[in-house]
Amino acid sequence: AQYHRAAARVKRVRTIRAAPRAMDAYPRRFPISPSLPMTPRDTLLLAGLAAIWGVSFIFLRIAAPDFGALALAETRVLLAGIALLAYAIAVGRGIPRFADWRIHLTIGAFNSAIPFALFAFAALHIGASYMAVLNATSPLFGAVFGAALGRERISRGKAVGLLLGIAGVAL
Repeated sequence: AQYHRAAARVKRVRTIRAAPRAMDAYPRRFPISPSLPMTPRDTLLLAGLAAIWGVSFIFLRIAAPDFGALALAETRVLLAGIALLAYAIAVGRGIPRFADWRIHLTIGAFNSAIPFALFAFAALHIGASYMAVLNATSPLFGAVFGAALGRERISRGKAVGLLLGIAGVAL
């Protein structure tokens, strides 16, 4: 009997580890292609997104001293999670599977919770415009750290992209 319980436990662990990645659970509705032209609607949506991101740093600078840095970051992540869950249900994607909780937790922590907390603490000491400039450099730092860790090779085209990114941040 003890052998059968252990075998069942091992089978469950293998099943969980063999579960598809979180991104595989959601097939792409639209193919991503660099050849698709941007429509005026796309341009307006992109400008709106840029405005929302820019205003968030002003909001952080105003709210962090009164609300508290960590509470502010937690509230942002909670509201974003609720909004994303509502969107997933509204478009018919449903609730993500519980088997993928480790993947979702890791991605959420590194892509949202930790940066939001660090920006909220930074808002206590530096200005909103400086935070926005630091945020704009994050893809550049990601590429450089990826190359330094040996995970990403910087080709000539990527080097040109990095230089254009630096010029764009400086602008």
